[in-house]
Amino acid sequence: FGFYKPGQSKDLFTLFESPLYQEDWLGLKTMNSTGRLHFLASPGDHLQFTEQWFIDNIVSKYLKS
Repeated sequence: FGFYKPGQSKDLFTLFESPLYQEDWLGLKTMNSTGRLHFLASPGDHLQFTEQWFIDNIVSKYLKS
């Protein structure tokens, strides 16, 4: 997960290098430091996961009590 550096479309910086993370705008840095931020990979293109993958990896792990 990363972003293009401002003003160009070649060089990237990681989420962890971004102001969004460093300044904890959304609480991601806090969540990561307490083990509550998870990064998952799925086969295929961006947001092209199956319904079953979503159920198995998101719903079953994070949304069911």
